[in-house]
Amino acid sequence: MSKILSTAFWMLNTCVVFGQKMTIQFDNTPISVAISKAKLKYNKDFAYSLTFDDGTDDAVTTILPVFKGGKVVGNNTTYTPLTYTDGCGNAIAFRGGIAWNTANLAGIDIHVGNAPGMLTWSQLDSLYGFGWDVFNHTYSHKALATNVMREQDYNDEISKNSLAVRQRTKSKIEMPIFIPPSSDTNYHKKAFQTGHRLVFDQQGSFVGYKGLQVDDNISLGSLVIHRQGMEESIHELHRLEATADKSVSGKHFWYNEFTHRMDDFQGGGYHFNLFQNYMQRVANRYGKNGSDRMWMAPLQEVYEYLVMRQTTNYALQVSQKNIIVDFDLKNIPTWLRRKVVTLVVHSTVDFSKVTVPAGVTVTFKGNGVTKLINLDFSNWKSSTPVDDTATTNKLKNISVYPNPVKDALSLEVTSGDWDVRIFNEMGQLVAEKVHFRAGQPLNVAFLNQGIYFLLMQQGDKSYRSRFVKVE
Repeated sequence: MSKILSTAFWMLNTCVVFGQKMTIQFDNTPISVAISKAKLKYNKDFAYSLTFDDGTDDAVTTILPVFKGGKVVGNNTTYTPLTYTDGCGNAIAFRGGIAWNTANLAGIDIHVGNAPGMLTWSQLDSLYGFGWDVFNHTYSHKALATNVMREQDYNDEISKNSLAVRQRTKSKIEMPIFIPPSSDTNYHKKAFQTGHRLVFDQQGSFVGYKGLQVDDNISLGSLVIHRQGMEESIHELHRLEATADKSVSGKHFWYNEFTHRMDDFQGGGYHFNLFQNYMQRVANRYGKNGSDRMWMAPLQEVYEYLVMRQTTNYALQVSQKNIIVDFDLKNIPTWLRRKVVTLVVHSTVDFSKVTVPAGVTVTFKGNGVTKLINLDFSNWKSSTPVDDTATTNKLKNISVYPNPVKDALSLEVTSGDWDVRIFNEMGQLVAEKVHFRAGQPLNVAFLNQGIYFLLMQQGDKSYRSRFVKVE
């Protein structure tokens, strides 16, 4: 296909933001200034992620009070927040992630208040609001370990869960990360085909066993990363310590663990007292009150930073005491929940003011040996989108019906042959039809449930539409 088509889809699937200028005002005219992107958010030495499987309610009743501070349900102890800093003196509470399955093996939704011990949908929204992330753990936790699995079962388990979480949460939560139940590796290929960005699996043969080094740009698509069961290291910090010990001399690693319900040993869980002690020791050693070398964040947040680091570009302009950083953000994917980048400023001269565009959030530390600027573009909106070429102006919306659709779409386009492509909401091409004749129905029955983008081209004409596929 031509440049027109690729440009048109760029407009659908990336941030149309460009030329965002930040000004750093130094106290004196600097002799030299160099700016680099931190390998990890807040310029930390290593990242640590913790996931809680299966959507049990102790994420709210037990884990959240330990992390944010407060009282655990049924426990009169008031816990002090466990925190690290943003490198600029601001404390940030520990956060985790939820590997979520909507239903039990009978297909019954277990998050509507009918299943004691399980999170409700509103509680999941609350966790999401606190900065936690949610990962696709299949609709009903079916796997080869518990069921005879057909090809369609794998597709349904993945797609039904994505649709349920999107529809039943006020936040319309998206889940770009997939965690197969019972380490069923047959899910891996299906997860990538349905648009998931990463898969995490506990088999030790996968990359990232004992920590994934993230210094160089790595292939961030269709990657399976190892995750460590916390229950295998109940009494010691030795695995996390090993990650911290090798995250020196410019090396940075990402280590992640998972567990299940507190005090449920048969279900692969963790004793609460041991857990609380473990987390306190982690905070004391590597958090705000310790070396402050650790970034403790959910899997998705760490992954999103790596994407931002690889897709954010900028140029520097010098104007006496001011350094103007001109950002090119057009390659940043729109599906990112967070669009944050940390800059390390190398200069012997301090700065005391940073000016950013409206809607961009900034924290900074302008003195000392290591000077930092944390920029959050998540809520910034472009008022003047930039066209990549004049041809993008020809990209128009078309009507499709029925929408939602089950079997076939009718398209309101002029006569002749068209080239048609369908992309899932993660931006991956899932179907293609060359020389599609106008007036014919477009078969979409083979698609899984979900949201899709349709892109059509005929000569220099380009059209787009969005449709929902249902069963």
